[in-house]
Amino acid sequence: MQPRHGRFEGGLTALAQRRESRRGFLLGSAKVAAGGALAAMFAGRAGGWAFAQGTPVASALASLGLPELKITATDTGYEGVPAETAAGWYLVTLSNTGQGPATADFMQLPQGMSIADFQALLKSIAGTPAAGTPAAAATAMAGGTPSAEAAGAPPPWYYQVYMAGGAAAAPGQTVQAVIELRPGDYAVWGEDPTVPQQPQGLKVTGTVSGAPPAPAADVTVDEVNTASGFAFRVQGAFKAGPQVVKVDNTSDQPHFILVIKSPVALTQAQAEQLAMEEPNATPPAGLNPNELQTVALAATQSAGATSWHVFDLEAGHYIIACFVTDPKTGKTHAMEGMIDVFDIGG
Repeated sequence: MQPRHGRFEGGLTALAQRRESRRGFLLGSAKVAAGGALAAMFAGRAGGWAFAQGTPVASALASLGLPELKITATDTGYEGVPAETAAGWYLVTLSNTGQGPATADFMQLPQGMSIADFQALLKSIAGTPAAGTPAAAATAMAGGTPSAEAAGAPPPWYYQVYMAGGAAAAPGQTVQAVIELRPGDYAVWGEDPTVPQQPQGLKVTGTVSGAPPAPAADVTVDEVNTASGFAFRVQGAFKAGPQVVKVDNTSDQPHFILVIKSPVALTQAQAEQLAMEEPNATPPAGLNPNELQTVALAATQSAGATSWHVFDLEAGHYIIACFVTDPKTGKTHAMEGMIDVFDIGG
């Protein structure tokens, strides 16, 4: 079976704005200027979302024999999310039957916050809720006032709760990931208050037992602390075609990996400069931001979390970056060094 490719107008805009919008709520980077010119390109320009499903390698994850969570993202919500499940390692299979990109991320809720509180909090982002309403109470529970949230103040709990990661799919795609669900109350959500999929609650009970899975990874990406912030440490080489990618967060903050295909080759120095420059800065010669494409995503996972993903890449030039905001500096992780480039030969 040949891998299927999806594309939709405004894909990079949609994905980056989902992440930046969500970070306006959670991470304080709603103002794209904080992310430099590269973040502005993602959030303010049209682009494509061409996430491909690599069936042969996906079956390698399936062959681990893990319990499977089959989730369907529609234009109105999620289907297949159980109300309760046992702690352990899972194969997450996300099928997107909707018209736009979809993400199913597994994030533990902070103590005292219910799924209804979280849903109300997301709804409050569009405006300031009236005092005494559930939305106002949920916003206060998040660690800030509505006005503070609108200004992009990140609630401290975001950096403290466990995030297992998850899967993201373009319209018509089915993607897989392996994650660890630790005991607790979760929100399965799309990382954006404006997506049509309402967050679903999931209670995970018991304890994680047994050895973790060990699928053979073609590439391992370690997310690490550095003297200046954060970085990716890549072991192995990305190649054309489907491949298993292990993501191991050994740092002290949450991260995601956004994989963007560039129409031109970029040096490491150019990518770092783009992450640092003002949003209206002139891009490198030959780079048309409208031609940037998001081709893979490893969803946000917290410090100490490990996940496996299937990336299907074509020959070309690539950037990987994380735009989570560092609460200590107010800068995105890309500005602090968590950005890299690589090429895949044809």
